[in-house]
Amino acid sequence: MSSERRFSGKLVLLILCLAIAALSLFPTLWMFATSLKPDPLIPTWPPKWYAGVVTLANYLNVFTGYPFLYWLRNSVAVSLISTALTIFLGSLAGYAFARFKFRGKNLLFLLAVATIIIPQEITIIPLYISMTKIGIANTYLSLILPLVANPVSIFLFKQFFDGFPIELEEAAFLDGLGRFNIYSRLVMPLSTAVIMAVAILTFTAAWNDMLWPTIITSTVKAATLPVGVVQHFEMFQGAKVVRYGDQSAVSILCLVPTVIVFIILQKYFIQGIARTGLKG
Repeated sequence: MSSERRFSGKLVLLILCLAIAALSLFPTLWMFATSLKPDPLIPTWPPKWYAGVVTLANYLNVFTGYPFLYWLRNSVAVSLISTALTIFLGSLAGYAFARFKFRGKNLLFLLAVATIIIPQEITIIPLYISMTKIGIANTYLSLILPLVANPVSIFLFKQFFDGFPIELEEAAFLDGLGRFNIYSRLVMPLSTAVIMAVAILTFTAAWNDMLWPTIITSTVKAATLPVGVVQHFEMFQGAKVVRYGDQSAVSILCLVPTVIVFIILQKYFIQGIARTGLKG
């Protein structure tokens, strides 16, 4: 009887998970189906998944009718560079907090982690004034620097390094390696899980960030994908014709890179979160 109850419980849980997954995926699947329909067939009633015709014209319009490649280039560059710098600086700070002893270390770490709760909107005005005064507004630097100051990466690396076997480092000391060599040649190669976790979080945040790039960029060629989509694919355009097919196509194209990154790195992401003591 107990085995039947366990089976029933697992079945109910499976059905519930499938239902939640279906609800979560429905908007994306509908958007993908819409991107493959000709514009005249999209607003038909009742709505249909398949309009009888499949076309790639909407995707072609995105590449030929808008500066999509500029937006894509900017988003890729900003996301990759900010992810690499966040991993490097966050791991250095996390390693220092985990291994070095200095006055005020706990207070400094607490202050660094406490900045997580500060809303982005509060920092926008001082950030904009600073970037404008030093003359780097509307550049990659102005888009990357705010992302690199990432307290979440410091916290994750510090938690991971706290559980890293210190005996390995002591053995490396006896072999004559210095502290930075131990960090770069021993510790980091064995920290793949937390590196990938930080990479996913940083890349996704950089790729999807819209508020700050909208404020700091002023030209089409400097805009990232979210900025370009918001400014050139308005949902409501007055008397103009709204091209829902183009909007759906560009939304799918924006979604693809983050999905690919997560699929490739999801195993490491789960391991990294678990090993930093965040698992429930």
